[in-house]
Order: sequence, then structure tokens, then C-alpha cells
Amino acid sequence: MARIGYHGYGAVVRFAASDVASENDVSDLSPYFLTGAAAGEAGDDAQALSDYEKGALLGDALCCECLGYMHDNGYGCYPNKAEAMRYYRLAWWRDRCSSAAYNAALIYRERGNYKAMFEWFRRAALAYDGDGWLEMAKCYAAGRGVLRSADLAWRCLRRAHTSDAFAEDIEETETAIRALLATRRGI
Repeated sequence: MARIGYHGYGAVVRFAASDVASENDVSDLSPYFLTGAAAGEAGDDAQALSDYEKGALLGDALCCECLGYMHDNGYGCYPNKAEAMRYYRLAWWRDRCSSAAYNAALIYRERGNYKAMFEWFRRAALAYDGDGWLEMAKCYAAGRGVLRSADLAWRCLRRAHTSDAFAEDIEETETAIRALLATRRGI
């Protein structure tokens, strides 16, 4: 499932208010983003979609990211992966939104394009996304989209572990990667 700012669609305003602007000042956020997020939290997906579209036309990367998420999951519209990808790319190019890059990687994984998937996980990781580092570790361990490398898998796993933006259980993931590497080596 796609994600927005590590929290999901309903908590976008709280994420943006704490990570983009200071906690007491949301003046850095576009009014279209704020009204779209409020509409989304109230359950009015059609209004949220409309507000985010207006913000995206004005160049707001967070609005683009939200539009990508809505098209990806069918909130206020029919699910449309091509449109979702378009908005995720816009969010990435406008403001290096790590969760937009992560979500683009997920779409590439669904399509079976593992090389592009790895590239977009790499972009998320380089934008300080711990989950991007984790996914890169999994790719290196399995040889998916990139040449298999146990050393690089462990390096990426360490980066994920030290990241502030990491959502998964590191011990569970480390165990899974150990098991994957062991079966690949025939141990």
C-alpha cells in the first residue's frame, strides 16, 4: 500500500505541520494543501482531490504527493496507477518528497520493473527515508533489480537502522535478510 509521509492519508496535516513547518506555524504550507487535507480527514475525498489539483497546478509538491496517493488508492477517483505515477514524479522533482519516491518504487514493483523499482527506492533512501534503505537492502539480498550483494545489503540495512524515518521492525527484517542470504548461499 502506498504511503504519505509515513502516516497515511488521514494524518497528513499533522505530518506536514510537524515536519514541514514548525508545530505551531503552518504558514509555509499551501492553503490548498491545508484545505485538501482537512477535507480528506472529514471524509470528503472529492473536495480533497479538487483542492490538491489546484495546489498542484500552482507547483505545491505536497499536493502532488497527495494526488498521487489518491489516484494510487482510488480516493475520490478511480484508481489510476499511471496518473498516480505522474503525480509522484512531480512531487519528487519539485521537492524531493521521499515518500513520493517510495510510492513510485512500489508501483514499479507491481509492474515487475525491478530495475526502476530499485532506482526509486534509492532516491527515497538518499532523501533520508529509512524504509528506502531497507528496501534497497532487500533488493541487494535477493538480487532484484540490482546485482546481488550481501555486503551492500548489510550496509543498506545499517543505514535503515540508524535512520530517524524508519517504520518497520528492524530485528524482524534483519532476521528475514539473514535467512534469505543463507538460502542463497546454500547454508
